[in-house]
Amino acid sequence: MVNVAGSAVSATGRLTVTVGILDRYVVRTPGRPFTYPLPENIGMKMVVENMSGRVVWNQTYEAGAGRVVSWGGLGHDGKQVSAGMYVVNLKLITKDGKTIAESHGTATKN
Repeated sequence: MVNVAGSAVSATGRLTVTVGILDRYVVRTPGRPFTYPLPENIGMKMVVENMSGRVVWNQTYEAGAGRVVSWGGLGHDGKQVSAGMYVVNLKLITKDGKTIAESHGTATKN
């Protein structure tokens, strides 16, 4: 596995992606959620793409006090995605849809 900084992390452990403006919070996958607090007017969109750029999973989290974020390694069809490298994109968005911060990282699915 690789974190956002490009540092190798154990491929058999849990994936950790640290994101720019959310430096104190991590996305853990598969299936290990985290809770992040954001102001009432800020939400988050998480998009996971394969290396061909095809979106395999995405989720928008509404603005609010705290949200639980998790990607369990499943695609939109509910099946496990293939082993390989994936790009994780996180965007902080306002209630009116404006992106105010964006971070990108890579994830390895075994």
